[in-house]
Amino acid sequence: MIRNPSGAFAVTLAVTLAWIATSAMPCAALDLGMALARGVASHPSLVSQREATEAARHAVSPSGAWRSPMLEAGVSNLPTSGGFDRDPMTMKIIGLTQTIPLFGSNGLERGAARESWAAQSARTDRVRHQVMGAVWERYADAVFERERVREAESHQGVMQRMVEAARARYASGRGRLDDVLRVEAERARASAELAGFRASTLAAQARLTEALGGVAVEDSTPLEPMPQVSVGDRPEAWLGEVTDAHPELREAAARADANRLAAQAARRSRWPDVELHGEYGFRERLADGTDQDDMVSFTASLELPLFAGSNQGESAARMEAMAREAEADRRGVELTLTAEVRAAWATAAAEEREVLLFSDSVLVAQRRAVDASWASYGAGAGDLWRLLEANHAYYQQTLDLVSARHDLARAQARLIALTGRVDRFGVAAPPRERSGP
Repeated sequence: MIRNPSGAFAVTLAVTLAWIATSAMPCAALDLGMALARGVASHPSLVSQREATEAARHAVSPSGAWRSPMLEAGVSNLPTSGGFDRDPMTMKIIGLTQTIPLFGSNGLERGAARESWAAQSARTDRVRHQVMGAVWERYADAVFERERVREAESHQGVMQRMVEAARARYASGRGRLDDVLRVEAERARASAELAGFRASTLAAQARLTEALGGVAVEDSTPLEPMPQVSVGDRPEAWLGEVTDAHPELREAAARADANRLAAQAARRSRWPDVELHGEYGFRERLADGTDQDDMVSFTASLELPLFAGSNQGESAARMEAMAREAEADRRGVELTLTAEVRAAWATAAAEEREVLLFSDSVLVAQRRAVDASWASYGAGAGDLWRLLEANHAYYQQTLDLVSARHDLARAQARLIALTGRVDRFGVAAPPRERSGP
């Protein structure tokens, strides 16, 4: 018996809405902004880097921390016969020992850990750029493979129309059997090509699913078209992204700073820390009734670095060499980034010109040739092979246009992987989590 109808209705409504939402998920449209957000949020490589950054952040505070004080409790000068009132030197003692780093090695160690955190944070940003570039490319793969399927399906319809026309002309006695067989063979070839494009579409959707961190992309998932935004007439705007703020340059600079601070800490550690020890002794009244004062002890000690000095020197030299290595890496990274950004821009600009040429000139002229061939064939003045040749050429050029647009999207993806600037293509970048110092 249901005692709370309103509560049961609420539960039923919640379950129904959840089922509707779950059922609708595969069919929900996906655009580049959503794909980028999902990839950045859930791609395993980026999640791993975020956790590594968090681990580096938690390593800062313990680095260079003071040693914990040592508490002592015990007895001193207790006679073997027992009793605290027989010898004036017998005491119950409590002591405290603390090591104090006087020469700043701990602060330098903490600074090195902070720079290591900064380097890991920059590495996370670099992987973020790479993930966005990968998502962009995989999304384009899925979009353009679907376009190839649509063009192949359209061409198959054209082939069916040509088969019907050839059969009608042959039946009327004005055509040849070899024309019918030739166009049927072309239709079969187009069907085989369509099957290949459909298989490529499934593979592209699987790769996009992987780039989104496992968010399924199926045939029923509508994909918004790629944005048509130019990379610009000059590469300077893209080259302007290669600055000290670029993740790869930040990472190399932070590694150099971390190693340099570690070298300074190693040198400072050759100077000994001071160890302070304080002790309070409680003394009992003697057996003869004599009162005794409690006693206080205080000592300061220095460790003599007679044997560890050479080891610390070697460690410092190693850290300095690693710092110089990181600085050289930074210079190399800057040169490589500049060259790769320039090359990616040049490729994208060339692909833009090719797309424009195909869409505005080649396809327009070929479309006219197709229309003229159909008109001539319908009037009985044209041969079937000319009609077949014109339609096949138009179909191949539509596929060439799809390939050119696909190559353009891949060049854009390369620019994004290098700079992270999806906003230059009219797509809002996913929010960035602040993870560095």
